[in-house]
Amino acid sequence: MKAFRPVGVLVFCLSIGGSANSPVLRAAGVEEAVKPVQEAPLFRVFLKDGTTLVSFGELARVGDRVVFSMPTSASMDNPNLHLVDIASDRVDWVRTTTYAESARAKRYLDTRAETDYTSLTTDVAQALNDVANTTDPVKRLGIVERARKRLADWPPTHYNYKQSDVRQMLGMLDEVIADLRAASGAQRFDLKLVAIADAPPAIGPLLPPPGPQEIIAQTLSAASLTDSPAERTSSASKIARRRARRLCRWARRGRGASRAAPTAGARSS
Repeated sequence: MKAFRPVGVLVFCLSIGGSANSPVLRAAGVEEAVKPVQEAPLFRVFLKDGTTLVSFGELARVGDRVVFSMPTSASMDNPNLHLVDIASDRVDWVRTTTYAESARAKRYLDTRAETDYTSLTTDVAQALNDVANTTDPVKRLGIVERARKRLADWPPTHYNYKQSDVRQMLGMLDEVIADLRAASGAQRFDLKLVAIADAPPAIGPLLPPPGPQEIIAQTLSAASLTDSPAERTSSASKIARRRARRLCRWARRGRGASRAAPTAGARSS
């Protein structure tokens, strides 16, 4: 019976840890606050010449080419997109791949991490409840070992979310497994159960969304990299139209300011 005490404690901890996001509370209408998340993550394509292009969503590497959608408007809510097709040997793949992994990690942590963790703890708690309802020592041991393995495998494949909590649960399960092995007469302890996979690389900082100046600069850069004359012309035309719109806005502001100036002078006199 000694093994049931840590099992009961762990089940209680799991129920408390997942209570705020439990299916029961969700069914009762208690929903956690959901942060607004951008529809598609922004990736960066780092080039060997030191410049950077923004990719709206994942890029695709096809043979010796790289294809991605580049935003050509400053608003990222519903941006205008331009399909870019450049040679893959122009890309700094180490920096591009590292940044992409950080972007994926941040999006996962912002959107799915808590839900996935709640599902994990709910399943482990159910497995430990099954232990309490099983009389066969060998079956009880198998249930806990499977739960332990799932816990140990979880952090490295989920960007280390709640890793410290998982380590604490693993320590408690190790005690349970040791007691159950002794109760079942097992003399060998599987060292693979104790091993915890190495942590993935830390998430690096992400760059802010591009502003109007960066949009223009990257469109020019992308146009210079394309092999198609028609593509270069298309990109240059987009930049020209954007600059014309900006000049019109500046002109309107200038006219508004000039009209307001005499009025202010009349009031002061």
